Amino acid sequence: MPITAHAPPARDLRLDLLRGYFFVGMTIEHLPPHPLSSLFRQTYGFISVAEGFVFVSGMVFALVYGKTLLRQGAGAMRKRAFARARDIYLNHAGLYTAVLLGGSYLGHSFGGDVTGLWWRGLLLLYQPGLFFLLPMYFVFVLAGAFALQQMAAGRGAWVLSGSVALWLAAQFGVGVAPLAPSWYHPGAFNILAWQVLFFSGMYIGHRRLLGQSVLPRSRALLLASAAIAGSLFLVRHDPGLLGKAAAWREQAMTAWKYSCHPLRMLNFVAIACLLGALPAAAGERCTRSLPGRALTFVGGHSLPVFGWSLVLTYAAIAAQAHWAALPGWTQAVLAAASAASLLLPAWLHAELRRAPARLAPLPAAYRAAAAAGGNLSHQ
Repeated sequence: MPITAHAPPARDLRLDLLRGYFFVGMTIEHLPPHPLSSLFRQTYGFISVAEGFVFVSGMVFALVYGKTLLRQGAGAMRKRAFARARDIYLNHAGLYTAVLLGGSYLGHSFGGDVTGLWWRGLLLLYQPGLFFLLPMYFVFVLAGAFALQQMAAGRGAWVLSGSVALWLAAQFGVGVAPLAPSWYHPGAFNILAWQVLFFSGMYIGHRRLLGQSVLPRSRALLLASAAIAGSLFLVRHDPGLLGKAAAWREQAMTAWKYSCHPLRMLNFVAIACLLGALPAAAGERCTRSLPGRALTFVGGHSLPVFGWSLVLTYAAIAAQAHWAALPGWTQAVLAAASAASLLLPAWLHAELRRAPARLAPLPAAYRAAAAAGGNLSHQ
């Protein structure tokens, strides 16, 4: 059914709350080992905050850009999505260059010629460490603009079917060595597998935009989700339950993560169904609490917050020897402070966005310059 013109729903702060929580989790988990790591390392079973972030980002993309599609048409939607992709790429290029040059200055060996690594990184052919995340999101946003048009034309099921087909191919090694070009060195995550989270999130976000139901009201589905999530939670936290098969559990937590293994996807779907069954009022109350307001604020400024998190992570890794020598409580305090510092880039971004209105009395050229400086897309 093609998208129809009706009043789009207001911004759902619960999604920003979740994204803020995922940002905190990623920041704490990516730091060198510390006592708080276990709080976010696949706490709810064989799923991580990364899966949640990619899925929710797909939902937000469909809701935000779907509104533009409703109000201004496909051309305006594509223009806005391409601008977002441009911002993502420029952030990646700037962060990658800064970390590469800074590391080289400090004597860090990146395993190759810095100049060669730099241009290959800018062409997205080489994605070391955590530098696969923004390129992956860059591709998702570009492809998402076209996928959203197809969903609006009533072909959402076809888009989702194609996404699932790519995910299935990834389970057989497509997208990574040796079934990938030798000159392409992506990051740890297989993009052909992880795209299914983004596009399934888009599909659900699009249905919400149309006012259509997302999950059937089924007690059997809720009970099955609880059983699956509860069982995998126990297996995740009690390796003794598996006996001699404990190695399977470790594989599920590591290697299977990179390809969105079917077991991990089953775990993710079960958790998502349970969260989807929660009353909307409960989530809204969370967004109004003090911690909830902080997380919602952080989640509403995703690009600068992620960039800051990346800088913190690489700075901590560069000082890993000193970090390891610190007492556990000091590591925990530094990790908590790192998570709290995510409010800083969110605040700075919010201030930049407000700057043009404050500069209204100034000449038009100054206002335009201020607007350009604060025009990182607030998705």
